[in-house]
Amino acid sequence: MKKITLILIMLIISVINSYGAVYNQDNRISVTEIMKIIEDFEKNSNSEQGAKLRKNMLQNISIYGVNKSPEVDTYVLGFIFHSIKLQIGEEKFNNGIAKIKNLKDVPSLTYLQILRCFEDIDAESFHNAYFTANPVINMNISDAEYISEKGKYYISFTILRTSGEKFINIPYMIEYGSKKEYGRLQSSINREETFKVPVELGSALLYIDPNYHLLRTLGDNEKTPVIADMLVRENITLITDNQESSIAGYFNIGETINNSEYITFSQIENKNIIIEGYNNKIAQFFVDKAPFSSESSDYFIFKNPQNKEKYILIINNPKNENLKLLNQYGINQQLIFKGQNIIKEATAVTNMGYKVLEHKADTIVFVENTSTMEQVINKSLSYKNIFIGEVHTDYSHHANQLSVIENIYKRKKNIAIAMEMVQVKYMSVLNDFVRGRISEKEMLEKIHYYENWSYDYSLYAPIFQYARDNNIDIIPLNIPRSVTSKVYNGSIDNLTSEEKNYLPKKMNVINNEYEKSLYEIFSIHKGTLKEFSNFYLSQNIWDEVMAKNMADYRMANPDTTIIALCGNGHAGKNSGIPYRYKRITGEENFVIMQSENIDKEKADLFIFPEYVEGRSTPKIGVALEEVENKVKITSVAKQSPAEKAGLKTGDEIVKCGYHNINNIGNLKYALYEKGYNTTLECEIIRNKKPVTKYIKLVPYEDSSVDDMIKAHIEKVKGKK
Repeated sequence: MKKITLILIMLIISVINSYGAVYNQDNRISVTEIMKIIEDFEKNSNSEQGAKLRKNMLQNISIYGVNKSPEVDTYVLGFIFHSIKLQIGEEKFNNGIAKIKNLKDVPSLTYLQILRCFEDIDAESFHNAYFTANPVINMNISDAEYISEKGKYYISFTILRTSGEKFINIPYMIEYGSKKEYGRLQSSINREETFKVPVELGSALLYIDPNYHLLRTLGDNEKTPVIADMLVRENITLITDNQESSIAGYFNIGETINNSEYITFSQIENKNIIIEGYNNKIAQFFVDKAPFSSESSDYFIFKNPQNKEKYILIINNPKNENLKLLNQYGINQQLIFKGQNIIKEATAVTNMGYKVLEHKADTIVFVENTSTMEQVINKSLSYKNIFIGEVHTDYSHHANQLSVIENIYKRKKNIAIAMEMVQVKYMSVLNDFVRGRISEKEMLEKIHYYENWSYDYSLYAPIFQYARDNNIDIIPLNIPRSVTSKVYNGSIDNLTSEEKNYLPKKMNVINNEYEKSLYEIFSIHKGTLKEFSNFYLSQNIWDEVMAKNMADYRMANPDTTIIALCGNGHAGKNSGIPYRYKRITGEENFVIMQSENIDKEKADLFIFPEYVEGRSTPKIGVALEEVENKVKITSVAKQSPAEKAGLKTGDEIVKCGYHNINNIGNLKYALYEKGYNTTLECEIIRNKKPVTKYIKLVPYEDSSVDDMIKAHIEKVKGKK
């Protein structure tokens, strides 16, 4: 059973000690004032507009805190009395309101006196929960799963609530397509409780508090960065080349950097940043955006890609007349002004309610609608860019890739093959190979195939060979592993000068759905948020550079049809290389994925191939080390072809067949070329004397080889 663990981390607003100053038992409020607060809050309370308004109120409360401004305090009071209606029902709530109105001749009332007007609530307990302590409800929701039990179906999850009343009703909604069902759960404070909500068989989506009736903190899937998030931050770093910038007068600036050309990533990774101008190199690296117009003033905020707990706000062409309006319109992620007039307000769409779990509908495909390979080819012919995803180790996937290449070449001739498997710096080597100027072995050695890619060459050999035989360009897309590895490890500033050349000048890291999907995968490994930030940035750089390399080829070859081969994870229309390539070039793509769950947002077509038994390069059962152009055996597996041929630990392999062995790649190619059910003659050096051994190459798999290799790796680590 698929189990999804969702953690809703809701931080309590750190103003607990200040509540007594405003909401204690001795504070008084007039009947007229409290009635206005309640009535204003309850307007359109059951409408969609009312729910959205309450959601905005909660985001304001989360940003500014309680007791920080009269407007926010009004929201809080409105929510507190709204929650009473939720607990006791509308009829009893209206009866309580009538009692309060009857006290209109009393000059003022305490909050406790007002609470005593409502039936079925413990006024003293309610007062303690919402007027003398933090009124914002804090919940942790976890362990969500779709389960079958005794013939019925449920969404099960756990809630731990650490604030609010002793018991509260928590609204929920189940969504079945266009049909919605509502219900309530009774939650106890400071108890970890597991709930099972009955659901219909099939797709179901469960939200907690979808209409925002609770005064609570928002989950990450309910909110997006807004400009107000920066207005309340302190010690902000301002990056501007404008010596007369007026931005500092409206934000709490702790540091100003005037020479943006020499900024390092470590200077900004743990900070809240304001950048003046879209043409700044940091702005372009993270968000490839252009100003709305030359006269407009643009404001755009997003999470700092190097640290998701911080923010970056880009302000282009700031003017005092619109900087003054930011407090009023700060609940937006993007604002565009022309003078004092707002011409655009925008915020990314987020969930209405906390999304506990989505059990998706089964994917159903009518057999009569399945396509043949010929139909696939015909469908793709109208596109100049075709992406074919793969699982790297699946021979059937590569067979389908070759089939598409062959068929499109027969119809169009002018094609190129883009490959994730080769680093971009080896373009000239691939050109020499497909033009017949170097051999296959020389090509593999010069692109360092076995070191850089590591997957068996047998998987890709037919594609390389078809390109060579038909003089088809191969476009290398990849970048050195050291680049993404250093970014992932938080060492982007430690890239060498050569490695920095691979970084994109422009990029866009804002893709909420892609980020969520990666986080779901990453969270399984229980990494920190900082580690995820680095992982997410490295994936963005990786895909961006591969898209840019393909786009560079397109500029020089505008009429060529490009067939791109990459892992399924890089092939998504809504996230991977195609997504970025379209942003760079404006060209549409046709995307094929193989052996992936069907998702129309990711690809145009999905192939589920028949299994192909691939014969990989023969294995002989040895662990090797490469030192100064010498290949030595460090261990030999029992009952392996190597042991049966008489090879021993310490032997140096100098020649196999007609191939001189100067590195491990040479040996792998010699084995690949020779193939199974043959005998490979190898020259070795043992005790400084030449010895000839004959290895029978037969299918061989032995798990002890894996253990042997692991032991060798640990041995090598111990020497460092």
